[in-house]
Amino acid sequence: MVLPLTEDMSLYREHELALLARAGDERAFTLLVALCEPMLRAQVARFRFPAAEVEDMQQEGLLGLLSAVRTFDPLREVSFRTYASACVRNRLLSILRRRAARATEVPVEDVSAVADVATLVIDPAATMQEKEDAAHTLSRVREMLTEREYAVFLRYLDGDAYTEIAAQLHMTPKAVDNALQRARAKLRRLF
Repeated sequence: MVLPLTEDMSLYREHELALLARAGDERAFTLLVALCEPMLRAQVARFRFPAAEVEDMQQEGLLGLLSAVRTFDPLREVSFRTYASACVRNRLLSILRRRAARATEVPVEDVSAVADVATLVIDPAATMQEKEDAAHTLSRVREMLTEREYAVFLRYLDGDAYTEIAAQLHMTPKAVDNALQRARAKLRRLF
């Protein structure tokens, strides 16, 4: 299905744009990319790629977004933005894992390189600092969210589906989605 040229694409929600883009509507995909661009940039920035690689990683993020468009199922009770964010994050993580695997592939004869890799991987001070930072951030998040939003948010971070969260907290999937949307809005102000 392709929309007439006079149709105002801004009237469509993201999941509708995703379905139109999957059907071949280039304008829908272009608008979807524009709407998701801040999320793409945030995902790339989150992984702290070297400045020289940021543009390449943004392109990889776009490929993750394209994958989201091709595989999105509106019947799964998850917003397109959430699904797309997961696809982009997974794409970037996959690249990082491949790079890490290549970096640790060291000839057996090069014992000094193995020692260097082991030193880089385990840094107790950095690990402790990351734990403290995470605890501080979680504390700030807890202060900002209501009890219900916080409970939903934690289960969402654990990877639970909306329906699972709804069953655990005796809510409807729509109430779960609403709580997550409110939590996201509040967290955008924090970060």
